[in-house]
Amino acid sequence: MKSSFYRALTAASVAVLVSASVCAETPPFGTRQPQDTEAMVREARELLAQQRTREAYLLLEQAKARGNAEAYRLLASLYEGGEGGGVAPVPFIARDFYWMGALSGDPESMYQVAQRYFDKGNQEDGMKWLVRAADLGYPAANLMLAQREFQHNDLANAQRHLKAALEAGYPEAKHFLVSLYETGSGGFPQDFKQAFAVLDELAKSGDAKAMHSMGFYFFRGLHGVKNDEAAAHWYHEAAKAGYADSMLAYAWLAERGQGTEKDIAESRWYRQQAEKIAQ
Repeated sequence: MKSSFYRALTAASVAVLVSASVCAETPPFGTRQPQDTEAMVREARELLAQQRTREAYLLLEQAKARGNAEAYRLLASLYEGGEGGGVAPVPFIARDFYWMGALSGDPESMYQVAQRYFDKGNQEDGMKWLVRAADLGYPAANLMLAQREFQHNDLANAQRHLKAALEAGYPEAKHFLVSLYETGSGGFPQDFKQAFAVLDELAKSGDAKAMHSMGFYFFRGLHGVKNDEAAAHWYHEAAKAGYADSMLAYAWLAERGQGTEKDIAESRWYRQQAEKIAQ
């Protein structure tokens, strides 16, 4: 019964592989022979980045057959219509590959499995997999645990898991820390200057959401410094990065010449771009 399932799964995997493009100048697949499964997965990632999905798929299938946990997860993401495209979405295959990745020790797969249990209302099994992913250092899992623990006023564990996510450099954890400073919750004092310092670090690393917040801080003077030119600068940077709310904010400033030169044409253009994103 089990072997029949996997034969069917393999057949379905091949059947739904669509629209994969292989460049004519690419060396034949058989001429590239990674020496181990980690090398296979690294090469598959490079191929996915180049939209060479069929070759990546074949490498990942080989790595999966040899028990590579990350290969299960990358295949799952393909079947969700994720990395690289070229594979038709098949939710039950994605679910099963995430499950196999989790059983094989991949923390991101564990996190995906946890989310699916939570979506079904199964808190017990969801927490089991979430804790496993966090114990392996997966930052998104540590952040989710922290958020849940803050909600239950378990501040010691919440701060411990948040610290782990922050030390991993996880941007969403930094945004969550900003919200704690802004609201004075979770055992943190209300401190807009500390919030601004975290946002400044994020914005300078290219985080569009943080750039938008920087614009808002300067526009309102939340951290004690009101500066329309700085507000316009950060709104403009976030707008150029594709952040729709900043497009509207910068358009408003440009229309009035507040903090930047008055430019009706540019204002109109950014409003149009924001409308396109909203559609």
